[in-house]
Amino acid sequence: MSDSPRNHDGLVTERTAGGLPHRRPAPGRLPNQRSDQSGLAILTIYICLVYLVPGFYTLGFVGTPATICGLVALLAWSVRRYSDGKAVLASDGLRYAVILFCVAIVASFASTSLRHPPAVEMRMADRGVIFGLSMLGVVLLASDYLAPRMLDALLGRLVLLVGALGALAAVQYFTAIDIGHLIRPPLLTDTSDVTSSYGRAGLTRPSVTATHPIELSVTFALVMPVAVARALVASAGWQRLGRWMLVTLILTAIPLTISRAGILGLVAGFALTVPFWPLKWLLRCLAIAVGFIGALVAAAPALVHAITDLFTSIGTDDSTQSRIDAIPAALHYFDRSPVFGIGLFTFLPNRYVILDNEWLKVLVETGVFGFVALCVVIGAAFRHARVAWRKSSSEAIRQYGLALSAGVSCGIVTFYTFDAFSFQMASYTLFLFVGLSGAVARAALSEGRSRTENSFATFPAPTRRW
Repeated sequence: MSDSPRNHDGLVTERTAGGLPHRRPAPGRLPNQRSDQSGLAILTIYICLVYLVPGFYTLGFVGTPATICGLVALLAWSVRRYSDGKAVLASDGLRYAVILFCVAIVASFASTSLRHPPAVEMRMADRGVIFGLSMLGVVLLASDYLAPRMLDALLGRLVLLVGALGALAAVQYFTAIDIGHLIRPPLLTDTSDVTSSYGRAGLTRPSVTATHPIELSVTFALVMPVAVARALVASAGWQRLGRWMLVTLILTAIPLTISRAGILGLVAGFALTVPFWPLKWLLRCLAIAVGFIGALVAAAPALVHAITDLFTSIGTDDSTQSRIDAIPAALHYFDRSPVFGIGLFTFLPNRYVILDNEWLKVLVETGVFGFVALCVVIGAAFRHARVAWRKSSSEAIRQYGLALSAGVSCGIVTFYTFDAFSFQMASYTLFLFVGLSGAVARAALSEGRSRTENSFATFPAPTRRW
């Protein structure tokens, strides 16, 4: 009989029946795998730049500071890959998919060069290539070199930052303070309009550090399933209370943006998670949802009326009509280069038309090749996340996989509602989720190979599945 002392790495040492020492994870804890902390540090800086630095501050044609951080991630991945000298477990399909998308971007750049566009479009094509390499770095570093404990830490920091944005959104909604322009980073150029405050139906639409309220609402919808997953697997006590408070902040901020996209994304995300929850979790979240809707109707009837009008006026409002009217113009430019497109980021709204549909925009700018490549990336990410949900014995890893698959699906739906790649916060969050989908799949598939000395913690969960 052993007193099972807990070691500094989160494992408990105990004796087997034969008297041999055996190390197992302490209850409620993720395993501690030996891995370089540089990946976690780079990705932490990345999410801080994405969420804390307003997207309208740029470094010229290069893009935003988060773009530069993505290039650093690519460099870090390349160095690690060269030093390791061997394949990384479980994320080959995802790696090839995102590389294929980068090849499509380079092909569209070549197509742009051949048609001798104006200088402004050529500069935007340059930015498109930089964007592709940056997102490649984020996906590869997250999927290949992020250990499970670091994955848990990164998701915790991400949800904390987005929860803080939710609190700031409430402040901006009630005070109409232009929070985005209160932040003035040095050495960066402000590319926004005079103000980043928007209104609808006489109400303020917060954007905080996002470029537009739609972008902010979509970001909240992307992160919401992850925030709920972390709350569901939290230990009892202050940890659970804190995580549910972050869920409340994010959930409250979505209707404040008065945006269809965020609500559609939220519905799409939960449609892919709720059916797979235990009945106990389902009832808990259902009670929260009913209470939230009731409180919203009672406390903000004008806000509820504005959101209701968004959906009852679909097909007749100017926003919907402009999207429909832009389709023939987009197809006209698509016919110029249907295979490789006219170049990523070159379909400028001030020179052509506003599409407000990223899937259509990708088709025009990168052609059929880029459109199919992006579909492959999204499909590979969804598949990897679902692998983690199906195969892991850790309830935390399973729920993270389920939540990331929901987040990726949210991106698929919301990309129909705005030009997502033109907005940093939403698009950079989506590509981070693509990389994290590879990380959770790698964690799940590595369990069987190292179960004796590096097993994953299994969080207690109801045995009955609904």
